[in-house]
Amino acid sequence: MQLESSPMRPGDDGIGDPYVKTDTKQFSLLLQKAAPCEKKVQFVASYSAIVEAYYSSVAELERRMICQSKKLFAMQLKSTERVRVMCEDARKRLDDHVSIHGC
Repeated sequence: MQLESSPMRPGDDGIGDPYVKTDTKQFSLLLQKAAPCEKKVQFVASYSAIVEAYYSSVAELERRMICQSKKLFAMQLKSTERVRVMCEDARKRLDDHVSIHGC
């Protein structure tokens, strides 16, 4: 987008701003950059689901700590630890994608 030295009439650029002229090609490129990256959306959805699973596992761990035997607690602790590692891996994949792709 570029500023013009003389004001345009409202509506000349299709937006209604009397001082900004829209370059269609430049605007199209800007929209492409602003469009969400599909791969990033997938990584975020995956990370979100794993975070929810981790939250549920920690809640179950807390319940077992109070109500269950030491053996059942230990089993839940191992399960929770596995989900935590999955959560860290999902976050790393998301961060790596963003770093490489720049989205």
